[in-house]
Amino acid sequence: MKLSSEFECGNGAHFAQTGPMSWRAQIVADRPGYDHYFHFRLEVETEQGTAEIEVLPDPGVRAPDGADAAASRGNLALLWRRKGSDGAWERLRPGDFEADTGRLLIRLPVEPGEMWFLSELCPFPWSDIARHVESLPTHCPHVRAESLGETPEGRPLLRARVTDPSVPDAEKGRVFILAGQHGVDFAGIFAAKGALDFLASRLPQAAALRRRYVFDILPCANPDGNAHGRACFNSQDRDQLAAFRGVARGEAPGSAEALLIWRALADNPPDLILNFHTYPHPRPFGDPPYEGLYVVDPDRLKTAERRYHQQVLNHALFYLTPGGSQHRRPCPALSDTLEHNAARAWNTLAALYSVQAAEGPHPNLLTGVHVLRTVIETLELAQEEREGV
Repeated sequence: MKLSSEFECGNGAHFAQTGPMSWRAQIVADRPGYDHYFHFRLEVETEQGTAEIEVLPDPGVRAPDGADAAASRGNLALLWRRKGSDGAWERLRPGDFEADTGRLLIRLPVEPGEMWFLSELCPFPWSDIARHVESLPTHCPHVRAESLGETPEGRPLLRARVTDPSVPDAEKGRVFILAGQHGVDFAGIFAAKGALDFLASRLPQAAALRRRYVFDILPCANPDGNAHGRACFNSQDRDQLAAFRGVARGEAPGSAEALLIWRALADNPPDLILNFHTYPHPRPFGDPPYEGLYVVDPDRLKTAERRYHQQVLNHALFYLTPGGSQHRRPCPALSDTLEHNAARAWNTLAALYSVQAAEGPHPNLLTGVHVLRTVIETLELAQEEREGV
């Protein structure tokens, strides 16, 4: 029997076999608050019975006062398992693990020759994302796959452009959707994929949107961090969410990926940015489904009309989506984020939506569709009302 994390999206270290069917492993954390994610592969040889895996936190990186993640696990832990490399992810039953502050004990019935993957999240590897983006144009003529450049480790930063080429781009609005700024923002990546696949579909609602907008979707903004199973940073220990400090004032972005994104957007500034992130588990406060919302302060916009539309956007997400279920009000976008700086530089409407990973991949896909449609439809209604239509 062997326990390891040497594969794409794997996270774990200091693996030690403590008995014939028992193992201990340690999470590799980025920084406080990002000390929760693990992803192991268990390869069974001749053993049969119940394997036990003790998961310990990274002793060098703990959130203040005992770790929010560990406290959440004790009350609302949700873990996942998958049999084989192409099986479906399924939740571990509550009786299959024990959780307390900073420690998990997982029990898994195994048979000879089996291979299992165990994780706190349902991973969405960068290689799968890349294959999907690159394959879409072969059966979707209104989709174009493009690379914004390469990451420090040489992975392409892939963007899908979805629009109706029969309508000139100059006559359409521009929408930028991104996800995966943090390496294991898998629920956000599923949401971005849901939005992408909806826009590329044969649905008449999608066709109508393609005639009115150019959609640029960047489903994984941190390919290196994703591949290495890094909860927050890229391969150069940079937080991609906070890599845009001062860029609206002409300062250089704080990472190679952020520089590529900012340059691409500066060539054709978007009218709207939707950024999907992930809450990795339910927290002890809030209500189901425990999703979150970070919005731009309308006062950051340059004109009265855009300030009005940012207010509409903020209200649409708070009242018409589950985005307010984790907090009682929308949280403000921080000054070092893409959203804040795009609003200041280009008068761009923007919001960051945190998708709840515990809901699972398919609900996460649908969240992306729902959030996109809610925002676009509400903004269009607001514009019609403002024009007296």
